[in-house]
Amino acid sequence: MWLRPILQVHDELVVEIPKDKLNEVVSFIKKCVEEKPFEDNDRIKAMSMSLDVLARCDELWCFGEEISKGMLVELMFASNHMIKIRHFTEDCKFISNKGVIGNGVMY
Repeated sequence: MWLRPILQVHDELVVEIPKDKLNEVVSFIKKCVEEKPFEDNDRIKAMSMSLDVLARCDELWCFGEEISKGMLVELMFASNHMIKIRHFTEDCKFISNKGVIGNGVMY
């Protein structure tokens, strides 16, 4: 695979690509962003796609103590798939690689 996901933070994705594929990747991502790939209330498909991408990532970074239901799903998925989880405060100070997040929720 010439496009390698490195990091996903919610809907942000960092990938590694060869220089000669840059224009192709930019064009593809721009098309995906400009077109509406899902209906407004089709969150299940979007979450499934997010988990497919997360499955190819080496790490999941979690910022802050407020964890949404969607983020909790991603944390549990990462934990179950042995993806390294890094937890940071909202001001980006590293806390731990695993542990307790908001309201005593364990991951």
